[in-house]
Amino acid sequence: MQYIENDEEFGEIDYIAVLDALEVRPDGGETDQTQWVLDAIPCATLDQLGALKNLDASRTDSPTIDFFLLTLQNKNNLIQQIPRLNGHVHVTVSRQSRGGDDEIVAFATGLNGIDNNNIQYFVRIHQAPPSKRYIKTLEELSKFSHIADSENLSAFSVSEHAVAVAVYDVGQGSMCALVNLYEHPLMFFDLGWPLSFFPNSIPATHSHFNPFPDGLNSNNSPTPVVLSHLDWDHWAYAYESGSARWDAKIGAWKTIANYKPKALARPWLIRRPDFRRHKLGGSHIHFVQTLAKTIVNSSPVLHFWPKRKRIANLGLVTVFACSPAKKTPKTAAFLRNNQGLGMLVNDIESSARVLLAGDADFPSIPLFAKKRLTGLVATHHGGKVTLGSIPIATGHGRMVISAFPNCYPNIPHPDVETEARKGGWQIAYTSERRPCFRYNKDVQCGNRLIRLSATPMCGCDEVPKACLCISRAPDTSPFIPS
Repeated sequence: MQYIENDEEFGEIDYIAVLDALEVRPDGGETDQTQWVLDAIPCATLDQLGALKNLDASRTDSPTIDFFLLTLQNKNNLIQQIPRLNGHVHVTVSRQSRGGDDEIVAFATGLNGIDNNNIQYFVRIHQAPPSKRYIKTLEELSKFSHIADSENLSAFSVSEHAVAVAVYDVGQGSMCALVNLYEHPLMFFDLGWPLSFFPNSIPATHSHFNPFPDGLNSNNSPTPVVLSHLDWDHWAYAYESGSARWDAKIGAWKTIANYKPKALARPWLIRRPDFRRHKLGGSHIHFVQTLAKTIVNSSPVLHFWPKRKRIANLGLVTVFACSPAKKTPKTAAFLRNNQGLGMLVNDIESSARVLLAGDADFPSIPLFAKKRLTGLVATHHGGKVTLGSIPIATGHGRMVISAFPNCYPNIPHPDVETEARKGGWQIAYTSERRPCFRYNKDVQCGNRLIRLSATPMCGCDEVPKACLCISRAPDTSPFIPS
């Protein structure tokens, strides 16, 4: 059906937004490649939600927030002034240029690379702060106060013995899993994927890659996900697609986000969002709301980490809450990274200990989780960490860096790589892709393995077809266990 525009779509529409900078230097400074993303919520939506008598973001029949993702084009260094505006900002968006030095050109941001991002928008950032009533409405929404902390974390216990940690090649993103002897995922740590900011990093296996193949996915006990934190590149695989659309009911442009049903339909463990400290945008709240409304086997899939709990021993896995060290930055980006969840995989039989920490700096990680490590998934994709904080490897330590070259300046950071090697770590990169000998020789894949007690190998076709292989076939190339 042909889309017909109307005059209303070219008016100036009010939004409350956060601005996130991508491709910045380690100190937060801009580069020529820095991109600014506007994560905006229509004021009309906030007016409607604020008028509700019972603003309950957890109920399945309550409205879900609208959001609009835009990538701003840097014009005359105007965007360099944005960091001076702390927290949420008031912006207007229009399809029609009004002219002036304060106008910024923008395009709709793709979700999983699919969007009508050829449409041009024009953004103005107001110097005056947003209305307090809008901020109050957003804060109430993001508390999810009617969802209690999870008292039972048994859904995140690994019932089958895991023999290795898989670090999947998801380009500039993060997705790991504990796998059994047949390479079948038993638990995921993060479910990341690159958005349209980094299209070059999307793996060549993307049309085949499927962490939830039908032959391995049990409807009775779907593989759970522990989410380190709410940065997009750690959960964006949950997106199916996204399109910018005009909504005549609210009189605003918004992103229509479609999620993969199979990604949502499994237990998710996350820390409760902190609206004020973490500067959450509408896309983050929308995702958590969507999880809150998803029911599987008569139970909600969303589990909030207990607020006062620091450590949860779940058999082979210990999940822990990260906490920023004293005298560290208090910026929203730093707090999002360092107030999330981490995981230690501890195989008593083999004495293997593998740390997965999302984007947390090492001083934010409990001491017990940094001792006697034989494996490590590099924090923050190998980005800069506190000097001298990388744990020393035990034995032939295996570190895997999940990143893609030239997406961010200094990720991986050369200081991290140098310090890691001095500490005894052998580094492998998901960006170093090789032919997938076990299924499709024309596809390059960067999946990596950190061994616990054995080298797994799938005995069926499900893992090779889904590009989940982490071991080479024995009759093609020798595999050297980590």
